[in-house]
Formats: sequence, C-alpha cells, structure tokens
Amino acid sequence: MLRKLLLPILLMTISLNITAKDFSFSLGTLNLGEKRLSLNLDKVKVVKEKSNPDVSIRVVNNSTEWAREAGNILSPKALVSISVRSPKVVSLKYESQVLLSQGEGVKNTVVYIDLYSPKPIEIFEDERLIEIVNFEFNAKSQNNEGVVIDYSCAPYGLEVEGIENEYATLGCVRERLGKIGSERNRIIVTAKVNKLRSPLNTSAPYFAILMNERPVITTLQNPNEKLQVKLKAKFPKRANRVHLALGLGPYTFNTHDGDKAEKEEAAPALMIYSKLDISDVSSFRFFEALVYKKSLFSNTGLYFAYELATAFDNKVQIVPLLGAQILTYKFDSRSSTTNKIIYPQGFEASFNHALGIKNFNFTYGMFLSTQTNETYKNLWLRWGKKYFWEINYIKWARERKNAEMLGISIGIPIGKLF
Repeated sequence: MLRKLLLPILLMTISLNITAKDFSFSLGTLNLGEKRLSLNLDKVKVVKEKSNPDVSIRVVNNSTEWAREAGNILSPKALVSISVRSPKVVSLKYESQVLLSQGEGVKNTVVYIDLYSPKPIEIFEDERLIEIVNFEFNAKSQNNEGVVIDYSCAPYGLEVEGIENEYATLGCVRERLGKIGSERNRIIVTAKVNKLRSPLNTSAPYFAILMNERPVITTLQNPNEKLQVKLKAKFPKRANRVHLALGLGPYTFNTHDGDKAEKEEAAPALMIYSKLDISDVSSFRFFEALVYKKSLFSNTGLYFAYELATAFDNKVQIVPLLGAQILTYKFDSRSSTTNKIIYPQGFEASFNHALGIKNFNFTYGMFLSTQTNETYKNLWLRWGKKYFWEINYIKWARERKNAEMLGISIGIPIGKLF
C-alpha cells in the first residue's frame, strides 16, 4: 500500500517540476513565474552606440516571460534577436557571460534581457568590439497598475508608496534572527523599478530590510526625475515555531461492534492541530480528531512533513506526511476499549493564493493504511485564510469493529509558542 501511495506522488513530483521549472534559454535557465502583467514591447527603445550597419537588433513581439529570481522577485524578460553580417567569429557579452553566434555569412543570436534593469550587450568580431547595444523600456503606468507585489509578500501586507506611475516588481523573504525560543522576524524586500536607480546611483535590484512595522523611506532617481519611496509591512516581531489551532463541528458518526450498531446524524467533533516548524520547508505536525456521542473515536497522529515539490510558480505544494497514529475506539459504556498504534502514511497538496485571492488557500490531504489486516482512510479538504473550514472523512475497521464519520468543522487559530 505504501508503494501504491508513494508512486503517484513521485510521478506527480517529476511531472510538476518539469512543466513548471525547467525551461532553458540563451543564457542559463529561467525559473518561470506567473505572468501577472502584460507589457507593451513596442515601448522598448534600442540604441546602438556605434551605429554599425552590419548589426541588426529586433525585440521579438509577445516574447515577455516573468522569471523568478533570488529574493522571490518576478522580473520581466524580453527576447532580443541579433543578426550580424560577418564572415568572422561573432560573439556577444551580456551580464558577464559570453555567447557565440550561429551561422556563416550572417550570424544570429537570441538573448533574453531584463526589461526593468537592462544591461548593454557588447558584440565582438573576433576580438574587436564592433557594437554596444543599450535598451530602455520607455513606459509609464497609472494608479499602481504597473506595480507587481509578489505573493511572497502577501503574509506581511507589504505596501509601497511613491511609484504609483511606474512599472515595478517587488518580492519578499522572511528570515529568523536570534536563538531558538526567542527568534525574531525580519523581512527582506527585493525591488526593481523601471529606469530608476538607487540613491548611490546603482542599478536595480535594491534591497530593504524591515525589522518592524516602521517604514523604510528612500529616493529613487534618473537624470529626469527623483521620487521619494516608502515601504512598510505588518508582521509579528516574534518568529514562533509552534502554531496551534482548534476545530469544532458536527459529524455523522456510524459505529459497529459485532452485531451492535449506532448511527448518529450529528455527533460533536473536536479537532486539535499543532505544527512545529523545523525550517521553512519542513515541520513536525500533531493532530487529534475526537468524535464522541454514545460511541467514542479518538485519532491522534504525529508526522514529519516536508516540501517535496512545487509547481505553478510555487502556488502548488506537495507535502508528504510520514509518521504514526494512536487510535482509540469504544463502542459504548459497556464495551471494552480498543487502543492501537497504526502507521498510515499520507500527503497534502496545497493550492496557495487560490482564485487570485492573497492568503486564501485550498488543501487536499489523505492518509491510507499500510497494514493489510486493518482498514483506515482519512481524507480532508481545507480552505480559508486565518480561519478555515474543513470537510473530513474517516473510516476505520478491524475484525468486527468499525467506525465511519463525515463532517465539516471550522478551524480557529488559538495560539503561537516557542
């Protein structure tokens, strides 16, 4: 059973990684992100410093790709086609990388450039520099329409002021500072604003470190304008590792013990959820599912969880759950209590920021039994933001005893520790 469970997860992981990440281009590999904004490439100005008639440059229409870079920033890249009439060896230098051109009498190359922070392309014939090509994305937006704030900033409510009429992109990374048990959060914001440079006249990206809710205020400039820019976010100072939540709701509850049976249309159910973060991609998870009326069913689990795969610009995450459970079952007050240690294994598949709503998440999860002499299924569908709803189905059977329950509960965060 474990093999049957892990095989589809492994196949899904391979396929998701291939379709979402591995796209090779002229200069290295681009980790493609979600296309959040359409850009008019007719606004890209091409300037040849040496006006070499043998060098032709063309920005390819509809070629914009949004690449995810360090700092969770989405950068727009446009494809540039370069043709050089020359019988000699033609090579290009772009961002400290050298690219050899293809062809005989006419040499052709395509290169992706960063629209918001384009670097010049140097073109060489043998060892002689024959052209330097510069690019400018001459476009303005309005009412913040051109400002892309990545979903990585959504948990911290990042706000930016002063660039409402510019094209810009921002991303966030959360870091923990201090000793375990007293750690504090800090948010590192990475930003690019089209055609604007830092106060030290350096090109994008720029970085801001937020330690609390006080804003970062700076100036961005070019030869024609100077803008005052303010960044601020809202996040807890403490970086707690333990998170607790409580779930309450009515469940249908059907039980059997030999020839005896009980059927409850609405039995009270209590759920306890706890997570201990080990790192940003791994944790220990504890849960308790208790349903009780005339019969009692308690399902307690401890699992190690880790991020196995992501897809669709990190919106979809696959998380295996590896561990064990303690199961307690009592049919009625006159029956004996069954206590069992069982080893069902499972996974969760989460869709974060679903439907384009920041911090709104869908999660589907399941446990299946790895033991042939015992039936166990546990499936759940969870959705929401800070508070969440969960539909849960559990079925257990061994010998002549069994319990089956289905219900909906509301999840409420109740605290953070450590």
